[in-house]
Amino acid sequence: MSSAAPTEVTVQEARRRVLEAAASPLAPEVVALLDAADRVLTADLVAPRDLPPWDNSQMDGYAVRAADLAAGARLDVIETVLAGQTPARTVGPGQAIRIMTGAPMPKGADTVVPVESTAAEGRDAMRLTAKPPMRGDFVRAAGEDVRGGTVAIAKGTRLTPAALGIAASLGLVRVPVHRRPVVAILATGDELAEPGTDAGPNRIYASSSIALAAAVTRAGGVARYAGIAADTRDALRAKLTEALSGADVLLTTGGVSVGEADHMRDVLAELGLEARFERVAQRPGYPLLFGTIRNTLVFGLPGNPVSTLVSFEVYVQPALLRLQGRPRVFAPVIAATLDAPLRGGGSRFQFLRAVVRRERDAWLVRTTGSQSSGVLTSLLLGNSLILVPAGSTNLQKGDTVQVQLLDPDFHVQEGPGY
Repeated sequence: MSSAAPTEVTVQEARRRVLEAAASPLAPEVVALLDAADRVLTADLVAPRDLPPWDNSQMDGYAVRAADLAAGARLDVIETVLAGQTPARTVGPGQAIRIMTGAPMPKGADTVVPVESTAAEGRDAMRLTAKPPMRGDFVRAAGEDVRGGTVAIAKGTRLTPAALGIAASLGLVRVPVHRRPVVAILATGDELAEPGTDAGPNRIYASSSIALAAAVTRAGGVARYAGIAADTRDALRAKLTEALSGADVLLTTGGVSVGEADHMRDVLAELGLEARFERVAQRPGYPLLFGTIRNTLVFGLPGNPVSTLVSFEVYVQPALLRLQGRPRVFAPVIAATLDAPLRGGGSRFQFLRAVVRRERDAWLVRTTGSQSSGVLTSLLLGNSLILVPAGSTNLQKGDTVQVQLLDPDFHVQEGPGY
């Protein structure tokens, strides 16, 4: 493999090959509801009964017959029913039952009068003091949410808080979901030191591994730190072998270029790597290796932290989401107006770190400054990537560009928009 010319592909082709390799979601597992947030269902959840199971009151008030309601009507109160109780009596003409929110509707009643629309006349009577409600008002009908025997939550649904609430309403305590991918993260390089140790005068702290672990966790994966491998074939082989054990995805940083100490390509080949590409015509992140070792997806990411994280956003995160069965795997892309001129894309696709903001009903975007692949603050200060295709001409202030959003919290309007 080391003697062959590296396989270079476009950004579009690289992403296609990654998702092709990650086409099949991971096998199902059954987890507790409290551990199922944002997981994807692997089977339909069928309602064993209606939700709600019976007609019940939507308000604290009085269960009545609509036929008895008229302005100023006076009704006899024959019973009080709390939530969780069963009414013992039937509402007849001129009668009402005091009822609390969620309590079952008594026989004979078809409407609820909210308590604030009434005036009590002792414990045994009430008088209507507001406009009479219509028949069926303030009553939640049995099955109005979900009908028994129907699919309450479909296979392939991401379990949002609302979905988990419905699952709990079905009486479930565990649900079948796709397994989270286990992602091993291995840094390489004699120049790296573990945070918390003495780096000395010639080494830097390994930051990409920590950043990747956070990105993996945010994408729903299980991050497993595999340490730092020294720049020798034997050390790298041992670390890679250990990292591959039990991993669905392996992320390495550094060692994928063509320097004398860059052994990653060769050692991975010895371990059985089937390479899909080794270079992507992009900036940052040109040296980017991807392939598979048996059933493990392997990403040989660049060593510079910005290149590492941009490559994660563009390629790794969609693969992790696909492995979890997520129906949508790409970050949102919007059209925005340049707030400052940009140089053209040259021969490679550019991902420029940027800040997008809303102003006068329009999206405006500008870069965060230096686009050096070693300036990690360009991502800290940014919330998006300006997408500049290869061969683009110079762009002027006011031109429209495509922008990939990295963190929606940066671009939403502050406060409610109503």
